[in-house]
Amino acid sequence: MAPDWVTAALLLLLVAATLILQGADGLAVYLHSGNDMTIMIKLGALDPRSCPMSVGTTYERELKINPREKKNVTFGCLTPEKYWNLVIERKIDCTAGLCPLGDILLEPVLPRLNRTFIWDVKAKKAVGLQLKFSMGLTQIAPGITCSEPATYTISSRIDEKMVKIGDFCISGSISQVKVQETAVVTLQLPANSKQIASGLRIESGPAIKRLCIIESVFHGENSTVLMSANYPSGFPNDQLMSWQFVIPSNLRAYVVFLNYTTAVCKWKEQKVEYYLPGSDSKGEVYSLHDAQPVHIPGGFNFSLQGCDQEPQNPRFLSLIFKVVVHYPQNERTCWDIRLCQKKPHFLVVPPSLTSLPIQVETFTWKLTAIENVNIELMSQKKLKQFLPTQKCNGSYSYAINGTTPGKVLSLGTFCPGGATEEIHIKNNVTVTLRTFGEQFASDSKSQDLKMFFMPAARRDYIFTVSPDPKSTVYLQTPDWREGFLPHATVSWNIRIPPQQFARLTFTQDWLGVTCESGEVSLHIEEQRPNLKKISFSEDQRLPKNLDLQHNFWVNITNCKPQAKQGLVVQYKVEFLPKKTGLAAIIGAVLGVIVGIAAIGLLVCCIKKKRRKETKKETQTPMVGVYNSDVNTQVPGKEGIFKKGRKDNESHVYAVIEDAMVYGHLLDSNSKPETAEVGVYRPFSGPMSTTPPSPPPIRKASKVPEVEESSLVPLSDNETYTFAHRTTEELMSKGDANVSGNGTVGKSLLENNEQEHAVDRL
Repeated sequence: MAPDWVTAALLLLLVAATLILQGADGLAVYLHSGNDMTIMIKLGALDPRSCPMSVGTTYERELKINPREKKNVTFGCLTPEKYWNLVIERKIDCTAGLCPLGDILLEPVLPRLNRTFIWDVKAKKAVGLQLKFSMGLTQIAPGITCSEPATYTISSRIDEKMVKIGDFCISGSISQVKVQETAVVTLQLPANSKQIASGLRIESGPAIKRLCIIESVFHGENSTVLMSANYPSGFPNDQLMSWQFVIPSNLRAYVVFLNYTTAVCKWKEQKVEYYLPGSDSKGEVYSLHDAQPVHIPGGFNFSLQGCDQEPQNPRFLSLIFKVVVHYPQNERTCWDIRLCQKKPHFLVVPPSLTSLPIQVETFTWKLTAIENVNIELMSQKKLKQFLPTQKCNGSYSYAINGTTPGKVLSLGTFCPGGATEEIHIKNNVTVTLRTFGEQFASDSKSQDLKMFFMPAARRDYIFTVSPDPKSTVYLQTPDWREGFLPHATVSWNIRIPPQQFARLTFTQDWLGVTCESGEVSLHIEEQRPNLKKISFSEDQRLPKNLDLQHNFWVNITNCKPQAKQGLVVQYKVEFLPKKTGLAAIIGAVLGVIVGIAAIGLLVCCIKKKRRKETKKETQTPMVGVYNSDVNTQVPGKEGIFKKGRKDNESHVYAVIEDAMVYGHLLDSNSKPETAEVGVYRPFSGPMSTTPPSPPPIRKASKVPEVEESSLVPLSDNETYTFAHRTTEELMSKGDANVSGNGTVGKSLLENNEQEHAVDRL
């Protein structure tokens, strides 16, 4: 036999119902509640006059049985569940300490009315409550009924105001709901339900510092729909709500917003925030207008942050979204750069699919790389970027997307047969092949798109463009419909065919981008040292045309534009032949010939002039020979040079003609045969005792003794010599000082009065 205290405990936890009478007129029951329970019988959907409820002799339209009360209730029919509902509410107060929490039982009640069980739990402010459901739950939108005859409703309180977290059905991915301080759980069961356990377990835990956290666990491919608190009404003012998704790493997930509304904020910002695998601890923030993450590898967390709303504005924040979990399709992953670097992976539709009688419409490859590893796509046939005004020549195209954590960026649609040879992408990549036309079965045999895992590059996206000669290439920034990603970078490595130059034309200017942070910049740089480099910012107009002679880079860096603005740059590159035709060659040759002719003519003129001068000078040969034995004293004019050599500079040549110094360069016809040119030596021929007399010298006009007619002037090209007199003659004339050893102390031609009497020396 059980101890008395066990029986007492059971009486406190259970609601006892005893059948008193069952007859043709109705049903009588005896009810009493425990210490922490309240029982209420309320009207149902049908008119209760067909089944009245009475306590004793008094008819009641609603009955409340407080804790520790006993009531005898009689129903005036045998099917009271059609007219009356039973509500059993239990309050659990844990503010004084830890509660006897654990599995919550369902109290057996007779008669079997439509039942609603309410567990109202209150804990300390620093305590979080964990509501764990053994069977799993699925959230449903208001107005939707569960296929299973049981519905859970979870609520909490904020400043004594009830906030509804959501309605849930049994069986689903939701394993637990965490709330802060208070939790109100309601379970609705129909009268015919055989469920005897609540499936709910309540545990205490650390504070969560937010309204609630809903945890969903996925073991395979599945999807779930989730809603913000109070949906479809407004999310609580300035509150934070989170979802945790536990997903195996071999599965992928994506988020789709089915519907949302936004409030008018007077303080803070309404936003969503993701904590994705591999992202930093701060999370990645998005607005509700942004595209949401796709191809998320494994589990992640998601939060909705409300703002301080304008109380007078009727708009409010609400969100309903869907999470889809699936196995990766055609996914290639690199986990070790040493093993997969530069190893080609061919992106080709398997022949087993192309040979089917039904044509393949789409085929997707998902390419995943670890941190610091990039993905490069390459096509030897090259790709052509598809523009709305152009068409693809062929039966298929590639849609290439970069899957930045929490963001999808469309690099564009590309067709076979173009100028883009390589595409280097910093993040993970999704390539989707789309077919059109009946020729794909045969065209698929010529697919040559392949991918490589490469070391990380500095820029986010790099396109290598290798055009055919005399072609025109149209290029544009990625994600041109929505605008280039904020703070992203893109480069084009454009190669110019031989004997051609590139003409770059911007089809439009900056599209009114106003930066919230950072700045937009465009750099054009030829790939040779010290060549053309051009830069533009968002406040500068782009040039209409720009000619480049060598391979060049086009680099674009985006800022964070203001809301509803996006950076879009479109341009074309024409490749034209350089001016290297016959006319240019002939012109160059003629230029060289004219230059050579000019130089030759100049040389001839100079040579002819020198010949004339030489011929004139050689009529009386000019010889620069110094003869020390020639007497330079004018006969009969003794003492006319009275200064010694040290007293004048008559022995210094003021001018020596070129012909005298470079006489050996003259031709043989004009060179004197008997003279040695450019050599100074004493005269070695026969000498008489009487020194020879030099030709007469023109005297200055102030010397009246010599008549002009008696002088024979020296011509510019006359031959002249210098000779030294003997020491005895110099001594007798007094024209020089001679030392005792016979050395001449003073030179000839030292009288200043005679310096002006000589025209040329």
